[in-house]
Amino acid sequence: MGQTYAVLNNDHGGRLIILEKGARALDLKAVEDEPSAFWHDLNALHDDKNWNSGGDRTWLSPELDYFQDSSGIYHVPEHLDPGSWKLTQLSQSHAVANMTCDLQHSGSSKKIRIDLDKRYTLVPNPFLMNHSSLFPDCPSVSHVGFEVYTEINLTPLHSVPLTESFASPPGYCNLWIIAKCRLRVRFQLQRTARCVQ
Repeated sequence: MGQTYAVLNNDHGGRLIILEKGARALDLKAVEDEPSAFWHDLNALHDDKNWNSGGDRTWLSPELDYFQDSSGIYHVPEHLDPGSWKLTQLSQSHAVANMTCDLQHSGSSKKIRIDLDKRYTLVPNPFLMNHSSLFPDCPSVSHVGFEVYTEINLTPLHSVPLTESFASPPGYCNLWIIAKCRLRVRFQLQRTARCVQ
């Protein structure tokens, strides 16, 4: 479909597909013949104006301060999503995506520069570490899991008066409503390999 992507694979058939367009974790499967853990719309990959290809995306907060214009109309800024991400696969289980964009705060009309860095890593299968005789079938459980570490750096593109230095000036931004500028998310999917009658 003319898209750049990375495929992270574990040793047991698990797979994560990361799309450069929007830096989205688009497809997650513990085994090949299972449906993806993420909803996705492959038709959106053909349409440059369609930002919602599905999967796990980057959300900023406060969303309405950056996703609606001065008249109150909601839209996703295309320079954020899909943006101009650069995706690099570093190994079979590790990939990095990064980009820079400028957003305008709707209430103050002030601009802020956002540098985003996302690091995707497959996590080991915890069932392989189980040596209990009570659960001998644990190694037969299909598993895939990943962790995404997102870092956001903000640069106001306007001068902040000294009187505002201790307040939260217009243009404050973060990932969702997380108090820190770093967010770590872990997602795991497992499928049992045996039938229970």
